[in-house]
Amino acid sequence: MQWAFTPYVLPSFLSAVISGMIAVYLWDRRSTPGAASFAAVNLAVMLWSLFGGLEMGSLDLKTKLLWIDLEYIGIVSIPVAWLFFTLEYTGRTHWLRWQNQVLFSLIPLITLVLLWTNGAHGLMRTNVYLDTLSPVPTVAKTYGGWFWVFTFYSYTLLLVGSYYLIHFLRQTSPWYSRQVIPVLASIMLPWIANLVYIFQIGALPYWDLTPVTFAISGLILGWTVFHFSLLDVVPVARSAVIDHFEEGVLILDNQNRLIDVNPAGAHILNLPPTSAVGQRIELLLARYPKLVDREIDLTAALTEVRIGEGEQHRHFELQISPFSYNKGRPDGRLIVFHDITDRKRAEQELEKSHSLLLATLEASADGILVTNLRGKTLRYNHKMVEMWALPESLLSLTDDQDRLAFIQDQLANPAAFYQVSAKLSVQPEAESYDVLELKDGRVYERYSRPLYIGEKRAGRVWSFHDITEQRKAEEKLRFLSTHDILTGLYNRVYFEEEINRLEGSRQYPISLIMADMDWLKETNDLYGHQAGDALLRRAAEILRQACRTEDMVARLGGDEFGIILPQSDHTVAEKAIGRIQKQLIPVQVGEIELPLSLSMGAATAQMGDSLRKVLRQADIAMYRKKRSRRLKRAQVNPEEAPDEADE
Repeated sequence: MQWAFTPYVLPSFLSAVISGMIAVYLWDRRSTPGAASFAAVNLAVMLWSLFGGLEMGSLDLKTKLLWIDLEYIGIVSIPVAWLFFTLEYTGRTHWLRWQNQVLFSLIPLITLVLLWTNGAHGLMRTNVYLDTLSPVPTVAKTYGGWFWVFTFYSYTLLLVGSYYLIHFLRQTSPWYSRQVIPVLASIMLPWIANLVYIFQIGALPYWDLTPVTFAISGLILGWTVFHFSLLDVVPVARSAVIDHFEEGVLILDNQNRLIDVNPAGAHILNLPPTSAVGQRIELLLARYPKLVDREIDLTAALTEVRIGEGEQHRHFELQISPFSYNKGRPDGRLIVFHDITDRKRAEQELEKSHSLLLATLEASADGILVTNLRGKTLRYNHKMVEMWALPESLLSLTDDQDRLAFIQDQLANPAAFYQVSAKLSVQPEAESYDVLELKDGRVYERYSRPLYIGEKRAGRVWSFHDITEQRKAEEKLRFLSTHDILTGLYNRVYFEEEINRLEGSRQYPISLIMADMDWLKETNDLYGHQAGDALLRRAAEILRQACRTEDMVARLGGDEFGIILPQSDHTVAEKAIGRIQKQLIPVQVGEIELPLSLSMGAATAQMGDSLRKVLRQADIAMYRKKRSRRLKRAQVNPEEAPDEADE
C-alpha cells in the first residue's frame, strides 16, 4: 500500500471535515423533521470525500481500487438519503414506511455487493488499469452494465427529491426558499461534476472533479446551515395559522432578521411581504426609529405604540414574546400588533366631556371601569355589569368593597387579581395587562392605564375584554394538532412523539398493539364513506373503552390504529386484545347492519429493546392475522382471494 501527499487531496479532505461537522450538528437536532436524514446525506458525503482523498493520494492500482470500493458506501447512500430527506422535509412521510425504505435501498445494496465481487463477473467495471498521464495517477476503466443501472437509478432519486423541493418552494414562505436553494445547489453540483467524469467530457477524461466540487458544496452548505439555522425551523402550513389573523404578526430570529410576516403585519408596517423576509428589522422599520429603539429589541414586552402621522396614525398594543422550537433557549421572538386605535380614541374622547365619556363607555365592546385617585369607582359601563353579572343591589351601593368581593368570588385566582392592584397603588403612572380566569371557564383580558384630564392624572381606567372564544379556539387548535378529527383519538404525530418519549424510559415492559380495520375499503365502496366513518368511530370508541387509563390509543391514518401499553407484558396485551374482540359486534348504520372487525397484532419490548423494532414486530403480527382472515374468507368466497395490493 503506497500513498503520497499531493495538494489535490486537500479539497476532498476539506469536504470530509465540513460534511462531518454538519452531520454532527444536524444529528443533535434529529427531532426536527428531515434533520436525521439530511445528517445521513452529509455522513455519506464525508465517506465519499474521505475515501476519495485517500484514493487520490494512493500510488498503486490495488490500493486505489480498495479506496474506490469504500467510496461507494457513501456514493450509494447519498441518493437514498437525499430522497428520504426531501420526502420528510416536504411532508410526504407516508412514503417513508419501513417497507418503502427497504425497497429504495435494494439497488444501492446490490450495487455494493456487485462492486465488491466485481472480479467474478465484471458487471461494475472491466479493463481496469492505472493511467499515469495525468498529474495524479488515476484509475481508468470501462463501466459494466450494472453501473449504468445504478447511475440511472441514482440520478432518478436525486431528480425526484429535487422536484419535490422545488415544488414545495413555490408554496411556502420566501425565507424557506432561501434555505433550500443553496441546499439544492450543494447537492447537485458534485453530481454534475460526477456526470462529467463518467461520460469523459472535457480535456481530462479520467480526472474526477467530484471531490473539488464537494469542497465547494461543503462551504455552501456550511454557510446555509449556520447562516439560516437550517432545520432549526421547518415550514408549516402558515396560511392556516397566521395569514388569516386580523392582528399583525411578525416573527424574528435571534439576529433580528424577519423570518415571516402575515398580510396584516405587512399592511400595518407598509412592508413588501416577499422582499422583506430575511432582512434585519432595524432596516425595515427605519421610518419608525422610536419603535425600534424602545420596543423591538425587548425580549418580552406588552406595550402600546403609535404608527403613522396626523389623522392617519393608529395605536397598537404590541406584544413581544420569545419562542423556542426545542424547549431550550429562545430561537426568536413573536411580535403581535393588536389594533387598539378605537380604544385609544375612546380614552381621548373621555377627556373632552362627561357626556362623551358616558357615550363612549356604553359603546365599547369591553367592560370599562373608571376609578379616581383613591380607587373609588367613578363610572362603569353596561358591558362591565353584564360581564361580571353585578346585581342591582350591589350597583346602588356607594361602598366598593362588596362589589369587589362579588367579583373576587368569581375568580379562579383572586390573589393575582389583588396583586396587580397593589402594584399599581405604589406605581400610579404604570400601565398593566393581565389575564383573569373565572371559575366558570370564562377568560378576560384586563388592561389598565392612568386617566388624565389634560396633563393632570385624575384616576385610572380599567378595561375588561372577553377572550373566552379566542382561548377556546387556541385550545381547539392545540387539540387538533395532536388528535384525529374523525375519531377524537390521538393522531400519528402524537403517537410517534410518545414512542420517542418512552424509548429507554422506566415504563418497561411496554407492549404495543397494531390494529387494522378489516374490509373498510369494501364498506366505503358499497355503502359510502359515511358508513366507513361510522365504523371507524365505533372502533375508536371500543379501543378507548377496552384500554386502561394509562394506555394511549391513536389513529395512525386510514384504517390503522396503534395502542401503547406502558408497564405491560405480553399477557396484558393479549388480554386487551381479548377485551376488544368481545366488543366487536355489528354496527347499525341507518337501516344497514355492518360487520365490525379488527385484525390485531401485539409485541412487547423489554428493557433495552428498541420500541421502533417492537412496533414493526406488532405491525407484522397484525398483517399476518389480517391475511389469515382474508384467506379464510376466500375459502368461502374464492373471488375475494387476497392479492398483493390488498396487503
